[in-house]
Amino acid sequence: MTMDPERDCEVDEAELALNEKHFRGYFDLGLIGMALTSLDKDWVQVNDRLCEILGYAREVLATKTWADITHPDDLDADVAEFDRVLAGEIEGYSMEKRFLHGTDGHVVHARISARCVRRDDGDIDHFVALVDDISDIKEAQLKLEERVRLRTSELQTAHFSLEQSRDRLIRLVDSLGAGVVVHGPDTAITLTNPKAAELLGLDRQALMGRTAADPTWQFVDGDDRSLPPSEFPVNRIIRTGKAIKDLIVGIKRPDRDRTVWVLVNGFPLTNSEGELIEEIISFVDISDIREAESNLRQAAAVFENTIEGVIITDANATILDVNPAFSQITGYNREEVIGQNPSILKSGRHGQDFYEAMWQSLDSNGYWRGEIWNKQKGGSVYPELLTISAVPGANGLTRAYIGVFNDISVIKKSEEQLHYIAHHDALTGLPNRLLFLSILEQRLAQAKRQGTSIAVVFIDLDHFKSVNDSLGHTVGDELLKAFAARLKALLREVDTVARQSGDEFVVLLDHMRGQDEAIVAIERLRTVFDEPFAASENRLRVTGSLGISLYPQDGTKAQELMRNADAAMYRVKDEGRNSYQFFTEEINRSAFSRALITNALGDAIERAELEIYYQPQVHLESRQVAGVEALLRWTHPSLGSVSPAEFIPIAEQTGAIRQIGRHVLEKACAQAKHWLDSGIEFGHLSLNVSGRQMAGSDLLTEVKTALAETGFPPSRLVIEITESVLTTPSDEAVGLLRKIRALGIEVAIDDFGTGYSSLSYLSKLPVDVLKIDREFVRDITSDTRDAAIVQAVIGLGAALGLQVVAEGVETESQASFLLHQGCSMAQGYLYGRPVPQEDLRLVCAPNTKPV
Repeated sequence: MTMDPERDCEVDEAELALNEKHFRGYFDLGLIGMALTSLDKDWVQVNDRLCEILGYAREVLATKTWADITHPDDLDADVAEFDRVLAGEIEGYSMEKRFLHGTDGHVVHARISARCVRRDDGDIDHFVALVDDISDIKEAQLKLEERVRLRTSELQTAHFSLEQSRDRLIRLVDSLGAGVVVHGPDTAITLTNPKAAELLGLDRQALMGRTAADPTWQFVDGDDRSLPPSEFPVNRIIRTGKAIKDLIVGIKRPDRDRTVWVLVNGFPLTNSEGELIEEIISFVDISDIREAESNLRQAAAVFENTIEGVIITDANATILDVNPAFSQITGYNREEVIGQNPSILKSGRHGQDFYEAMWQSLDSNGYWRGEIWNKQKGGSVYPELLTISAVPGANGLTRAYIGVFNDISVIKKSEEQLHYIAHHDALTGLPNRLLFLSILEQRLAQAKRQGTSIAVVFIDLDHFKSVNDSLGHTVGDELLKAFAARLKALLREVDTVARQSGDEFVVLLDHMRGQDEAIVAIERLRTVFDEPFAASENRLRVTGSLGISLYPQDGTKAQELMRNADAAMYRVKDEGRNSYQFFTEEINRSAFSRALITNALGDAIERAELEIYYQPQVHLESRQVAGVEALLRWTHPSLGSVSPAEFIPIAEQTGAIRQIGRHVLEKACAQAKHWLDSGIEFGHLSLNVSGRQMAGSDLLTEVKTALAETGFPPSRLVIEITESVLTTPSDEAVGLLRKIRALGIEVAIDDFGTGYSSLSYLSKLPVDVLKIDREFVRDITSDTRDAAIVQAVIGLGAALGLQVVAEGVETESQASFLLHQGCSMAQGYLYGRPVPQEDLRLVCAPNTKPV
């Protein structure tokens, strides 16, 4: 806490600031007189209740010592106890004494409890005293004693009626404010008053005849320990034959949560022969006093043991006290700061306006809360969360300030880490998309003012998925980190690179002077691919597809430039990858069409726009239908017929292919089962499964569910996987195919010959069918290279025991060539185009059996 030492406030200079706000509340509560006194017996601090008890105004009382107003007959005893504390024999004392009232000098009977408060070095700092006015009780006791003595004398001298005396005694006892209980020699209660009934929790009639050992209540000592019966107040009088004075006892009852604490006085009553007649006990409820003492002790314990630093100053910002946590946080011990100004903690990071706002809040609201930078004793600057509260005096003016603070260095560091995590890629350490957009928006504003150009470059690593699938994600992550580091090293200080997502990166090239300079920068960026990358124990050569948009010609907004660079990058990927492309209007139109397809594809299933067509597969020799392949068609209300070559890649990239594939699987199996039940013999049903479906963990479950729900026999189902999926098949993919085959389902490799798969892989794959791609079939009668490839595939299939299906057969000469080479099955327009489900009966007519 730091304050302006020049601030001038009116306060009583001798008064101490108390530990906490609630501590002040207890002090001024008014239930009991409270005071702080010095070793010289001076009144240092008093509350209003004490002034009322002693009859002195606060300012008059401050000019006197407690010895000045103590009754002369009680002064020696009080001083003797006080001296014992100073000598270290005891820590405090309680006694009954008399004061001389300030108005007219009459005697005030009081019960005081005094205890010393020591400094850290063990020396006494000051005394805390609790003072309770018991004048009324004393007066009542004196009256009672006088009445008893008079009555005893009367009984001894005059033979008055016992009943008449008891009646008068009862009326007297009932009028007292203290509880009174009269016991017989056997401890049975013979008389009570209303106050006793209230404190004991039973009506007067119910109390009559009960003994001290009655289980209705339990007595405990001042430390809340159960008293043995011999120490019960009445038993103690009977046992010792002596009076008891100022004994603190707690009364507990099973049906009451709260212990009633009482101050007990009692004496025995004997006849002229000295025989015990009765025991008279009075008790005063001191529960509120005990609670106040407990709260004071708790407040002191909180002050000493709380982990928050606490500092107390007077109204002039002079430090009066600090707690141990203050020393732990700031490095200053208590003795070093007492009497100092909190400005010793100033860090220098805040200007005068900061402190002026702090004081304005304290003046207007009575408190201030906020973060502040302070300086430790060793010179280190640290952040703290500080709350300052003004403590008002009786006159309404501020008499003290209490500051409570926490060192929030750890929190600040965590906030910085969280900010970094939120704005950077965890794998590469590069800025993420969120931070990149923020930087791009700032640079665009600068470019607009300075009239310069900016290039936004999207970079996608070609065939990165194959690295993950073949070598594992650990190698893939190592490749991404190596690529990010090399790319960052190629950039200028004014440029920025970020990881967009997955294997996509985006670069901001600042201060470009048109497309020509951008081309030079792009060529420099492409050198990142010149050398192979080290990833674990692998050296990997990769290429990249780059898309570029320029400010201001391709857009003036950050999102617009990002979108256009992304569209240009996709054009490079569509045209074969490993190149770069600047954004053009034609790309914009293509990207717009792509966006329309992407948006519409999400709801195509729900709108029933997707339809399954079926193309026959035939035995080349007999020309009979051997099976049908399910092919997906999409007719959109506004886009019209959308080619599978357009929407399937988009479905693959967006992940929609999983939902679409599941839909085709369920519908095709249900339709095929219906054909079987209708007597239509179509052979087997072939379904295409995408790489995304193979990568998921649900394909096997989806296949099992579709077969179980439709009843379609698994022996008639063929799952077709494109060769590119199995270029370097993972153990998971091979395991999945084996589980599918274990169900009785056949597995086919579609478009074989286009995926550059290894023959060593092929020999290990659980495959039943090879499908020759149409590109090789188209020119087999005129192109010797294609003819040789087809012959090789047919021979490979025969050698591995696999069935071979030729796709794209459109002429008789193609069919004759394939049959002559040993190919058993074919598919193409020569045998039938894909048709809707309702037209399949015509295609399969030669095979159809009567129902």
